[in-house]
Amino acid sequence: MMTVQSLSPAALFDGAQLDARAYSDPGIFDLEMERLFERAWILLGHECQVPDAGSFFLGRIGRYPLIVVRDQAGVVRVLHNRCAHRGPAVCTHRTGRTQLFVCPYHAWSYELDGRLRSMPLREEYGATFPREQRGLAPIGRVALYRGFIFGRLAAEGPDLESFLGQARLAFDDFVDRSPSGELEPVDPPLRYRVRANWKVIFENLNDILHPLFAHASAAAAVKAVRDVDRLHPLQRLLAAAPAMPLKTFQQLDSVITDYGHSYVTGLVSLAGREIPRDAYFAALAERHGEEGARRVLSTDVHVVLVYPSVTMNSRFQTLRLVRPIAVNETEVEAHVFRLKGAPESVFAQALEYNYVSGSPASPVLVDDMEIYERLQSGEGVRGRLSVERCLESTGGADPGTRIPATSEQYIRKQYELWRRHLEEALP
Repeated sequence: MMTVQSLSPAALFDGAQLDARAYSDPGIFDLEMERLFERAWILLGHECQVPDAGSFFLGRIGRYPLIVVRDQAGVVRVLHNRCAHRGPAVCTHRTGRTQLFVCPYHAWSYELDGRLRSMPLREEYGATFPREQRGLAPIGRVALYRGFIFGRLAAEGPDLESFLGQARLAFDDFVDRSPSGELEPVDPPLRYRVRANWKVIFENLNDILHPLFAHASAAAAVKAVRDVDRLHPLQRLLAAAPAMPLKTFQQLDSVITDYGHSYVTGLVSLAGREIPRDAYFAALAERHGEEGARRVLSTDVHVVLVYPSVTMNSRFQTLRLVRPIAVNETEVEAHVFRLKGAPESVFAQALEYNYVSGSPASPVLVDDMEIYERLQSGEGVRGRLSVERCLESTGGADPGTRIPATSEQYIRKQYELWRRHLEEALP
């Protein structure tokens, strides 16, 4: 693909300030798609979404539409959703089950593993037609971690576990919270588009200070509710946060990995509630033992950012796939999963969290979307932007080191990686 590069990544980020044209320059967006998204491991979904042979769902890496399918041998495949004849998408249903993929243009048909099965007027292609080279092309690499399906367009690069590093905690916690160790998909996901660049979402979701200000009106509305104990834990925390001194947030920890992933610890514990010894605890204790159940339920991580493709809240079995569409448009797909064997009340909390945090009708998310779009429009796409909070104290921190959660080091780390990829085309 030809790239029109108009700006230097090094000129856009100097380690302390960001040129806002990083959000709006088409040449930079082209480089991101080619050198970052095509070379990173991208989360596509979970294997429970393809339980049987022929079950599939559509995914995307950068600009490439994909099909995730379980083939007749039970292998999870990730194939380019592009007919090898004239190029249209062979599948347009977001999820489903099939025995073959058939192109709607000229009826070329493909097996579940991508091999070309047949085409009309086969004899007109001649005896030397390379049938074995005309299937649905597989992507470079596919790997699973705890059932979560990751794909990478490039064949070379770090293995998945090395890429995830300490962010594996989110996937472990996600699955360990299931009394059976199994997940069930819930369809359809919430889906919305933001008129803003994809990077602003990753900059925002581990910013633990912004809720005190950006979500002040939502917090005030929640605080006015009489029976606060009936509210979702996220809403209770939202109502309590404005009254907390800022030093409370300075005492929380942030963890940042080599590949730009990050999460905050200690935020959940601010609610200060005991772990209930209820039916859910009993169900988990059957699988993990009582100590194991306490360990699982006391895991205190909030949103985990797995850069550059997904944000997760394992406590409430939700994930948000972040998909760049254009330099100024991003699609977000918010999924929630049911834990097999858990009481219905656990699923009800997860479902409510997904609506509170992942629906554009949410009074919380609507604030974030407003901020994203303000950043993208007008004066927000010119000038230098600061990411200097705690630069002197944490700017040189080694990956994996716990640092104050109020630091903007996680944003700086994202842009250090971003700059290296765009300049050096790292594998």
